[in-house]
Amino acid sequence: MNLRVFEYSWSLPLLIVLLVMLSIILHIFVKREIVRFFIPTIVICFGLLYSVLQIYVLGKGYSGIPFVLVSWLLLILLVVDVLRIIILKIKKQVN
Repeated sequence: MNLRVFEYSWSLPLLIVLLVMLSIILHIFVKREIVRFFIPTIVICFGLLYSVLQIYVLGKGYSGIPFVLVSWLLLILLVVDVLRIIILKIKKQVN
């Protein structure tokens, strides 16, 4: 039995479950508004770290390709989230 196939079969769903649970837990337990503002950034960075670690563990073969795609998607989401933060800060300063 190929262990890489087994690793791949649980690691991507685990990433999705971890991101959803992290979002829910942070929204429930974080009360300060300034920290709640950065929850999407925290979740995206966690997902990006997890994906990069999985690419390192699974290697450069076929099993690591989905995590490369997920990493690029999360990197794009991180850039969009940072732009959202910058735009909201500028908007707040103007008002």
